[in-house]
Amino acid sequence: MICSSCRQTYPVHGGIPRILREHIEPVKQHTATRFGNEWLIFQNLGEGFERDLLEEFIHPLTPAIFQNARVLEAGCGAGRNIRRAAEYGAREVIGVDLSASVEVAFRKTRDLPNVHVIQSDIYQIPLVRDFDVVFSAGVLHHLPDPRKGFETVCQHARPGGWVVHTVYGKENNEWLEKYVTPLRLRITRYLPTAVLYAFSFLLACLAYLVLFLIYKPVNEIGFLKPRSSRLFYNDFAYLLYRLGFRASFAQIYDQLTAPVAFFIPQEEVKAWMTGVGLEETATYWRNKNCWNFSGRKTQETAVPR
Repeated sequence: MICSSCRQTYPVHGGIPRILREHIEPVKQHTATRFGNEWLIFQNLGEGFERDLLEEFIHPLTPAIFQNARVLEAGCGAGRNIRRAAEYGAREVIGVDLSASVEVAFRKTRDLPNVHVIQSDIYQIPLVRDFDVVFSAGVLHHLPDPRKGFETVCQHARPGGWVVHTVYGKENNEWLEKYVTPLRLRITRYLPTAVLYAFSFLLACLAYLVLFLIYKPVNEIGFLKPRSSRLFYNDFAYLLYRLGFRASFAQIYDQLTAPVAFFIPQEEVKAWMTGVGLEETATYWRNKNCWNFSGRKTQETAVPR
């Protein structure tokens, strides 16, 4: 494949263009390796996870934004969101990821002629900047510089196009920063895949037992429902129960494998949107632990810092 602007030639292997620089920074390579392994392990997470989560990620917008749109997902992982965007009526969907998860994404979407997968760095997406919707789901907070990643991805939206992201929130995640982050940074991000898998499976068994015995009845039995708000981390914990054991297992593995993870407050994501001149902006505290944020692009964004 030849770039029309710089005439650089890039290989296409297994149906996937590989547009990669010769040197990738160690932290990016480590992140790509860890998440590539994760999506190769957790290729299928159940019908609810595969079908419904994209709608949650873009709320308060609706799937109508995908209708007849050119769509770019930055960090497409295993490809479930790009497939769902196509099913919502997108005209063309492109998923970009640096990791080996592109192999899974390609397999999941190869039957859809309007969906394409590219292996490339989010900071240097080699595509024209005319997408109707650009989005990412749980990706920016794993970048070495989340704001720079946001600004770079935002440039690929056309004037009038939608920019939609979801990130870990700082609010209500203090316990993750205090207890899980040190464990991940000092130990678990270095564990071999098989060891981390076994450790995460054990934690998932214990966690799902608690979800089944406590969170399920308190959220579903009439006279107990008023007490659900008193449960620790209830909104997200009950969602994990509803998504099933394997999704809970994957979430625990995900928290323990990442080389980098930032927790971003609402005021910061608002500042990002203001900084690139988005309008019709909105933020939504999803499950009381993540921030969905979106806006419409009205002008060319500045070159990232």
